[in-house]
Amino acid sequence: MLYAMKLGTIETGDGSTNAYLGVRDDGQVVSALLEQTDNAALSKMAAAASGEKLYCETSLAPVGQQLGFEPASMFGWALEPRAAFAFMLARGRDAIADPNALRMLCQSAPAFLRARPWQYWTDNEPFEVVLDGARQARYEAVLMGAAGIEVGVAIYTKAGAVRRLARNFAAGRMNLAKLEDSLVVSFDTKPTFAIEALRDCYDLDLMPCPLKMRTGFPAPMEPEELALLASTLLLLGGVTPQQRKASISFGTADETTKVSIAMPEVRS
Repeated sequence: MLYAMKLGTIETGDGSTNAYLGVRDDGQVVSALLEQTDNAALSKMAAAASGEKLYCETSLAPVGQQLGFEPASMFGWALEPRAAFAFMLARGRDAIADPNALRMLCQSAPAFLRARPWQYWTDNEPFEVVLDGARQARYEAVLMGAAGIEVGVAIYTKAGAVRRLARNFAAGRMNLAKLEDSLVVSFDTKPTFAIEALRDCYDLDLMPCPLKMRTGFPAPMEPEELALLASTLLLLGGVTPQQRKASISFGTADETTKVSIAMPEVRS
């Protein structure tokens, strides 16, 4: 069984075009296309099909039925490949290549956004993120969102980073502030096609935008670093001024890492 979907209009260097996805019922993506028209995209999918039953989302019915596609509501097994493709299109070179890491990040984010922990703690109140087990490390982290501009979390890999950042910002030394190594995830309200796909799959109304900075420049993020961000988001979704500590474990039976956070006391 093959299911055809249209994600929406995207902007490229050559102007606007449309994104389409063809997924089999085993979750395998067989067609990921950028085409100007529904007819062009569905014609290519139909030509590449290997005799399986063809379905398409109802919005593609006028064209799809002429090409042998039967209109159908979105199948559950199509949601995750659709969300992953939408995320890739939206983030471009910053997209997450590991589907498990993307899944973990998107599953953790709703709890964080619903809890709104930035209403209790500001970006001037660092907290500790501790890894124990297969990986061992200590990080400083801060919440973003109290200023009402950008929500998320920033994890700094070197001790004293938050204090150095505050000093350098106050002194106008922006070039030094940018040199702090960090793992950050913020959230965006665009593009619409990506938000719709993430909402349908993960009940997520904003798009997570992970970023790794090394010596002032963006760098590729490893799956375990994404797992750290995802775990931290999930933990932040559960802490309160009354319950300021939380922990969670991830990994395999042979290699498990425990992530713990300890939030500062809330200022009265």
